[in-house]
Amino acid sequence: MPAVLGERLAGGEPLPGFAHAVYTGRDPRADTLLDLLAAARPDPARAAVLRRVLELAGRHEGPAPNVDLALGAIGDGLGLVPGSAEAIFAVARSAGLIAHALEEYPHRLRFRARATYVGPVPAP
Repeated sequence: MPAVLGERLAGGEPLPGFAHAVYTGRDPRADTLLDLLAAARPDPARAAVLRRVLELAGRHEGPAPNVDLALGAIGDGLGLVPGSAEAIFAVARSAGLIAHALEEYPHRLRFRARATYVGPVPAP
């Protein structure tokens, strides 16, 4: 494991589950979820692997874990069915989008599109 992580970091390759485009420092969602996972006392062997990965990736100010890693660790550490992490992410994202829409709805014109569709015209 150390060799694989070291090679990726030395080669400038991204580590899946680490770093985030928006959270340039630490992903607070990952920190919270990993703390909750530790409190839930996951399978000890799997928790040890997670701790080791986090330790190795964090050496020399390496990238911090992101929400994807945290959700995957929850699914694995608690023995959830495959696909649970993705389902949890989708439900949380949906709830967040709905909450955002409800907050903005009374303002009617505050949404500002940042992109323009330039693809083919959809068929009627």
